[in-house]
Amino acid sequence: MLNYHVRRGNTVSPRGFGQSTVQHSTRRDNVHMDKRKPPILPNELDLQPASGQASQSRRDRRHSGQSDPCGNELTNPSQLTAKLWRAIIAAAFFLIGVNDMSNTAISFEGARTGVAPEGWTATLTGSGDPKWTVESDATAPSKSKVLKQSGRATYPLLLKDDANIKDGFVEVKFKAIAGSQDRAAGIIWRAKDANNYYVTRANALEDNVVLYKTVNGVRSPLDIVGRKGGYGTDVKVPADTWHSLRVDFKASRFSVSFNGKQLFEVEDSTFADAGKVGLWTKADSVTLFDEVSYGETN
Repeated sequence: MLNYHVRRGNTVSPRGFGQSTVQHSTRRDNVHMDKRKPPILPNELDLQPASGQASQSRRDRRHSGQSDPCGNELTNPSQLTAKLWRAIIAAAFFLIGVNDMSNTAISFEGARTGVAPEGWTATLTGSGDPKWTVESDATAPSKSKVLKQSGRATYPLLLKDDANIKDGFVEVKFKAIAGSQDRAAGIIWRAKDANNYYVTRANALEDNVVLYKTVNGVRSPLDIVGRKGGYGTDVKVPADTWHSLRVDFKASRFSVSFNGKQLFEVEDSTFADAGKVGLWTKADSVTLFDEVSYGETN
């Protein structure tokens, strides 16, 4: 095997090229370079064969047709160097693409109590009088304040004003407090308006998690991938306990998770365009919400 020595000062860091580093935040377009030192270009990387191996290794390569890991014939070290750099650059751009997600995390610590939080629109599907307010709560996962829905309506909704997401995720922590008809907590995505959206919800009275589409105000459960019929999936949802509910959605495929465990996937293309995200309850549910997060993937 041909050994190479790299001259001092021209090191290759796994975090970037030369001494450069690339940093990614969770918000889109927030990628910047550490400019303390310029990157080392491929022709500046001085790779030399170990002493006594250079001429023999070149002859061996020319006559034996030695190849790189990709199966391409290499005839000199500079060709190997160029191919390595191309592979490194391609890998870097791949990782940037994989992690290109803009995330927003919301707690209600800075919101005024007794009223709905700013930046959200309280509405409903059907009829009734929903009531969304920020309240103090010593059990809040974030710190001391939560969002509470305590009104009565067919389906109370709270939509985030500035969110417009096609592919991404929504996650929330919730606690079902009371309700004789229902004790539900749900998350909404791709909402066109208060009558057209996807919703997945957990129910503490039924002990299950179900994904629905609501079209023109009519809600319909969707089949789980790999299973025809049925009604969501059964899972314990104890009342007066904080839980997490999450949906990841890309194109027509949706994945639902409860308390960090993936439960099922659903396939549907009714709403293919970007839309608002939000929160949902049902009937007389009294439900607390906290630590809402959502993000968009490209």
